[in-house]
Amino acid sequence: MAKERVDRARKMVSSPSLPHPTPPCVALHVFISDFFLVGGHPNSRDHLSIYALHGEPLFFQHFDGPYFPTLRLLHKCEFMCARAGFFSIILTYNPFLADPFVLPHVRIDRGAIRFLLAGANMMCPGLTSAGGWLPPADAALPAGTPVALDAEGKEFVVGIGVTKLGTEQMKAVNKDIAVESITYVGDDLWAIQKL
Repeated sequence: MAKERVDRARKMVSSPSLPHPTPPCVALHVFISDFFLVGGHPNSRDHLSIYALHGEPLFFQHFDGPYFPTLRLLHKCEFMCARAGFFSIILTYNPFLADPFVLPHVRIDRGAIRFLLAGANMMCPGLTSAGGWLPPADAALPAGTPVALDAEGKEFVVGIGVTKLGTEQMKAVNKDIAVESITYVGDDLWAIQKL
């Protein structure tokens, strides 16, 4: 099913209405009728703008909302930083700052992984438990901050979300939704490798 959606998106992008030759970095406004973001209503047909470089999706935007990097872009940033030894002091000190210029990181515990991969929002206990991680008070994140979701025991980012509460409030309240999931490994956006 996801393969059919990707094929339809490719056909839309390769339509003759696009000027040829296309510049290397173009904004591709792709309407995929069966595609939906986790944060949207499951039965809605959402408009998603995908920004690609040489056909590889780098950023996406839901309607007129904020721009988010794709998970594949975050994985490349983490791999390049670790491979090149870039930020080696920072990586040694704090592995959650592997891509400090892209998104701040928070970590969910092992028990929350299956819920995230099913598209659920992340609750406070998944971030405040022994396996979870939130930034310290001096680097606290306010509500509405886009974050990369790391998972306990996993090497790469498994999702992207937006904080519903500030990190200090998450620690104090320790219940309710902490991070609204936007995209995660295995969803329909993850399936789009090339446009």
